[in-house]
Amino acid sequence: MIKELLSLLCIGLCAGQGDRRGVLLPKPFLSAWPSTVVPPQSKVTLRCLSSINDVSFSLRRGEILLESLLPSHSTESWTKFPLSDLQQHDTGEYTCEYYFKGAPFIRSEPSNALVLVVTGALPKPSLQSHQKGKVAAGEDVTLWCEKPFNSTEFMIFALMRAGHPTPIQLQGAEESTGEFLLQTMTVSDTGNYSCVYYQANTSFLASHPSDWLEILVTDPCEGCSTFSPETDQAEVTKSPRTAGTSLEPTGIILIVIFILVILLSFAFICKYSPCEAASDKTARSSNSSKGPEEAVSDTPTAIKSGSPA
Repeated sequence: MIKELLSLLCIGLCAGQGDRRGVLLPKPFLSAWPSTVVPPQSKVTLRCLSSINDVSFSLRRGEILLESLLPSHSTESWTKFPLSDLQQHDTGEYTCEYYFKGAPFIRSEPSNALVLVVTGALPKPSLQSHQKGKVAAGEDVTLWCEKPFNSTEFMIFALMRAGHPTPIQLQGAEESTGEFLLQTMTVSDTGNYSCVYYQANTSFLASHPSDWLEILVTDPCEGCSTFSPETDQAEVTKSPRTAGTSLEPTGIILIVIFILVILLSFAFICKYSPCEAASDKTARSSNSSKGPEEAVSDTPTAIKSGSPA
C-alpha cells in the first residue's frame, strides 16, 4: 500500500507541474440517512466512503464547497457530514471527494450526485391506484402521482416507500401526472407509499409529500400444505390405532431384536427338551381313549380254529 501511495505521489508531483488538476483517484460513494427526501428542519447525515485510507474529505452542493473534514481516525476510509435544520434552499445535488493531506492535487473524482430534497415549497400531490385493498402476490400495480395544478414545466416525480432512505422510482414528465409501475408484487412489498414532485432545474423546489397509500400484498397459497410423496404415503399406511403416533428408529430396532430373541429361545427349547417323548405320550393317551371295538380292530386278526371232529 505504501508503495502504491508513493507511486501516486510521484505521479501527482510530476503531473502537478504541468497540470494543476493533478491525478484523479477512484470516485467515492455518497449516501444519506435516514432519507434523501425530508421535511423542513430535518437532520440528515451524509456519509462519504472511499477506497483508500488516511485521506481527507470535502463536500459540495453543486459547485459550492460546503465543508472539509478529516476522518475521526486517520486509518479510516470514510467520514460523516451531519446536516441539521434543513430548509428549501438546502435542496440540491451533493457530491464528495477525497484527497491526500499535503497533496491536494492528488484527489479523487467526484462521487455520483446525490439529490437531497427538502419538501414543502409546492402544493402536495395525490397518489392513487386502481387496485383497492389487497393485492395478490404476482400481480402488477400501477400508481399515479398527480399534481394539483396543470403546467407544462418538466418535473421529476419521486415514489417513496416508508423505511427506505431513497426514492424507489423516479419519473420525469411534462404532464401533470407521473406514472409508476410496480411489477410482480410480493408479500415483502407490503407497506406505505408516498410521492413528491420537484423542479428539475438548479433550484429543485419540491412539493409537500402526498398522503400515504397503503398497499397490502397477500399470498393466495399462504397456509397451503406442502406435498411430500413420502410423508403422504406414510400417513396413508398408518392404521387407525397408530395414526398420529410415530416411533423413533431406535424403538423400532429394539422391537425387532426382542422378537428375534423370543424366536431363537423357542427354537433352543424345542431342540434340547423331550418334545418327541411328549408327542409319544400324546399318541398313547389317544389310543387308550379308544373304545373296545376300536381296540380289537387294531390287533392282528386271530387264526380261526377248525370245526370239531
